Amino acid sequence: MGGTRLNFKMGFRFTTNRNVKFHGMIGGGEKADLLRGSRGLIFPVLWDEPFGLAITESMYFGCPVFGTKYGSLPELVNENTGFLSNKISEVAEVLENVNSYKRRQISDYAIENFNSKKMALEYFKKYETVLNGKPLNTSKPKYLPELNEKIFKFD
Repeated sequence: MGGTRLNFKMGFRFTTNRNVKFHGMIGGGEKADLLRGSRGLIFPVLWDEPFGLAITESMYFGCPVFGTKYGSLPELVNENTGFLSNKISEVAEVLENVNSYKRRQISDYAIENFNSKKMALEYFKKYETVLNGKPLNTSKPKYLPELNEKIFKFD
């Protein structure tokens, strides 16, 4: 979902695998039906993704998530909800056992951890911290140029 087989906007990417089906940009009931029928989400981001909405959406439908260890993924995905690695061979090996994940457990985890009430309460805590004159972070953010040089290794 969300892409096409040939994409020039994101650099030249062409997928020849006929087992991969692209649905383009979809939403509503069509998106829900596809997620409900999905066996998992492959999310191999190559940058420090701040928050992957597609990850939590997929988990709501009980889909395990398979991706890289960048950005927020290690905070969102645990051993019960998917698998993270920067080696494609390890991800491929785990994908062979995709049906071993418990869809209800994944969905319950997403509902418990990524809901509007919990999010709003966490925002209130952050606002309270700032209004009390305290910093949100104990150290200043650092620019790490080497993060821009990470490459998903196809071994």
